Amino acid sequence: MVHVVCYLGKQELAFRGHRENTESLNKGNYLELLDLLGQEEQFLKEHFISSSIFKGTSTTIQNDLIQCVTKVLNSKILKEIKSASFVSIQADETTNVSCRSQMSLIFRYVIDQNIIERFIGFFDVSKDKTASGLAAVINAEIIKWEIGNKIVSQTYDGASVMAGEKNGVQNLIRQTNPNTPNT
Repeated sequence: MVHVVCYLGKQELAFRGHRENTESLNKGNYLELLDLLGQEEQFLKEHFISSSIFKGTSTTIQNDLIQCVTKVLNSKILKEIKSASFVSIQADETTNVSCRSQMSLIFRYVIDQNIIERFIGFFDVSKDKTASGLAAVINAEIIKWEIGNKIVSQTYDGASVMAGEKNGVQNLIRQTNPNTPNT
């Protein structure tokens, strides 16, 4: 089940389908992959047939597995960041398919002469799309990841709320993290 979660995440595929009941022709990628693996793996097949308490197919279990994998990946990223001398932040605000504003955040750094780029997450910013609201989200992540003294670059889209030199996110991040250069 963890391998299926990792595979879907790596391939950037949706987990759930529109109808996940047994009559559905397409129950979503997670359940369909488990069914496919169960056709070849006897242990998994027997588990799905005989288990009445824990099958590992509910949306709650899917979410729990996603959170567990995320926690492991984040601890790896944190370890990398701690060994990096410098970190660059890249943020972009957009609207998702459900018409909610979200901001993506990416950290870039160098480990053993290799450029590493890590997607940190999507953050719901639909309630406050002002420069101070967006900067608050980024600053919270800067604190969480302990990179305030390592930031060497900020990259934003061209919108004035993001990149504005006087009142934009870029300037607000620089104010709370004085080592951050003017880029």
